[in-house]
Amino acid sequence: MKHGEHGKHGKHGKHGEHGEHGEHGEHQEHREHQEHGEHREALIWDPLRKKQVALTPEERVRQWFIGVLQQRMKVPAHMMMSEVSMNFGRKLFRADILVYGRDTAPLMVVECKRPEVDMSREVLDQVLRYNLALEVKYLAITNGTKTFGFVRSGDTFVQLNEFPDWETMQKSEP
Repeated sequence: MKHGEHGKHGKHGKHGEHGEHGEHGEHQEHREHQEHGEHREALIWDPLRKKQVALTPEERVRQWFIGVLQQRMKVPAHMMMSEVSMNFGRKLFRADILVYGRDTAPLMVVECKRPEVDMSREVLDQVLRYNLALEVKYLAITNGTKTFGFVRSGDTFVQLNEFPDWETMQKSEP
């Protein structure tokens, strides 16, 4: 997947355990509705958490990128987790998506933002802080419109032109 070429999220085909999609490639969603006088929020199926979750703009991006990971990068669903909590010192962090290698060690951390959030240095710094606890080989940041990937090179990360597939990610050299 080349960065910045995918346009709006949701145009990458079917994904997810309940991969039912509409015409525009989005997950099957439960729209807001009134039931017995109660207002219920819209929900979307998260195939990694195996449950319905609130359909926020960030969650929509997260579910789209899970599809990219599965369809384009060929990451098996059982090798990913979403909303992963971790501690670093006294701080608690929560990674949006964590991809594991065949050896079950963390391989990639993904930070998802709402579409209107700029993919700034601040967002990159956030995912770099997660990496202090995880020590992964790959990082990704996305808002569903722009996506950037990075690979570890010695003590630093360099930007990728294109994401490798899951099998290639596990090799010692990028």
